[in-house]
Amino acid sequence: MAMGAGGRQREASFAGGCYGLSTMREKEQVAAAKDGVLALQQGDLATLVVTGADRITWLNGLLTCDLVKRAPGTAVYGLAVGRNGRVLADATVVFDDEGERALLVVPAAVADALRAHMEHYLVMEDAEMVPGTDAFTAWALHGPRSSEALEAARRVGAYGGTVDRTGLGGALVLAPMERAAEVAAALTGVATVGDAAGWDALRLERAVPRFGVDFDGQTYPQEAGLEKTAVSFDKGCYLGQEVVCMLQMRGHVKRKLAAVVLEATDAPLAGAAVTDESGAAVGEVTSAAPSPADYQLEVVNSVWGERTYAWEQPFLEVMAKSYGTGIYLEDFITQWDPARLAINAWVSTATDDKINNLLPSGSLDSSTRMVLVNAIHLKLPWETAFKTSATASATFTRPDASTVSANFMNATQTLPYADDGQAQVVGLPLSGGEIEVLIALPHGDLPTYEAGLAAGSAALNVPAESASVTLSLPKAMFTSPTFSLSSALTAMGMVEPFDPSMADFTGLYAHLPPGDHLYIKDVLQKATLGMQETGVEAAAATAVVIELAGSVAQMPMPVNMVVNRPYVVSIVDVPTGAILFLGHVTDPTDAGSP
Repeated sequence: MAMGAGGRQREASFAGGCYGLSTMREKEQVAAAKDGVLALQQGDLATLVVTGADRITWLNGLLTCDLVKRAPGTAVYGLAVGRNGRVLADATVVFDDEGERALLVVPAAVADALRAHMEHYLVMEDAEMVPGTDAFTAWALHGPRSSEALEAARRVGAYGGTVDRTGLGGALVLAPMERAAEVAAALTGVATVGDAAGWDALRLERAVPRFGVDFDGQTYPQEAGLEKTAVSFDKGCYLGQEVVCMLQMRGHVKRKLAAVVLEATDAPLAGAAVTDESGAAVGEVTSAAPSPADYQLEVVNSVWGERTYAWEQPFLEVMAKSYGTGIYLEDFITQWDPARLAINAWVSTATDDKINNLLPSGSLDSSTRMVLVNAIHLKLPWETAFKTSATASATFTRPDASTVSANFMNATQTLPYADDGQAQVVGLPLSGGEIEVLIALPHGDLPTYEAGLAAGSAALNVPAESASVTLSLPKAMFTSPTFSLSSALTAMGMVEPFDPSMADFTGLYAHLPPGDHLYIKDVLQKATLGMQETGVEAAAATAVVIELAGSVAQMPMPVNMVVNRPYVVSIVDVPTGAILFLGHVTDPTDAGSP
């Protein structure tokens, strides 16, 4: 988020805020807040316990929210402001179920100062405020299932109420220390437990400012955009009300907090200047967080079977349990081309429209009985992005010895590196650290190198040692045509499934007419790969077409690695060693065909 200064006309010209680095964990947390409930333990909050017959009217005169007629077991979000109308702290008031206490939850960093400020205005009221942080653990809930999680916590002794900060639904839970373990167990049984990074990703996506980060004691409520969620303009008098209402009547403030999205390779730091198109300073960045939309790893499967076949139940159970898919029933016998189009549409959706027309016209016919499809879509930022300012044009030599000018990304980093005498291999970690892109630059020609690849080859395994590498890597965006893997798979020893006389797929369907056999006609694949300064995006889809037999067929100085000729690229899941993507680039300027 960014705070901008200037007049009303300049409010629309702010730039700053979120940028695109993220982790899968953060994306999962944001998804949980949108579809379920995200639970965040709030160690940065303190609780002040207010008792006495006049506790509500006293607090109501010091906070911007309306506390009158609030029922026990509820909560309300507001602000404590000074006489000048500036924010002293944001605060949530939780009314206990017994109706005897008001629990004021505030940022821990200002709890003591806020207590002293509020007690200054305690004259003849029957009220007392004491610290209660050691007595409670606070949890914030975000998402449409927050009420369900709140009730689960209340059943085991917690206090709380609904407080929606994000527009997705929400609640605040206070767990008495003696019930902290039970409350935590109740919440984790319903909610996804998040962390500070996930909350930052969520709050900035939802434009929720944080006290002490995006606004502070020098900020008016309207400058932080809190007048709609934290201020009541219908309640009675409270400290600082005149200033807050005057600003509201004026209709605008001279500076305003704004949330925007940036395309950037480096994180904007808090305090970084914000400028308009002319270069004039209009404000500064207050906070930046990962954009969950910039992180995606999807691996999906589907099975498409002839609708007149009663496919074997054990096969269907394995598909459901191990691959997360059922079976789509199609009329391959008379409507094979509409079925082909349906499969292609599914692949396009699964790969975010990166893989289209996987099955070309003529790839299916009336003898097709089943198509197995696997699709992967990966969109991840680099762990350390390349600086766009370092990108420069250089020459790339294609397989036929001709040359082309390409844009090369350049950086010197400590990276996994190996040279086995056949190729230089460098690993480029992606955000989160669990997936790496491997670049293998053969010392000889690419076809010979690829012909010798095996499971243990350096090109397919993350190097165990690291080195300082001065890397020059061309930006690339390429989509391959659909190609057949049948010959390659047969050469690797997978012979029987492709031979009509040898294939045995009775585990799929055991009741074929005499003389008929299922066999694999072809394995088709299509892939796309894009590498740029911010990260990598890759997609691939594979279709296995099953038909009836008889039918139509570490160093003291940086290592220099200039990737200026054809190379192998693979994407590897580090914990398992699984290869998610494998291909080669012979011309980084050739985008291929969609």
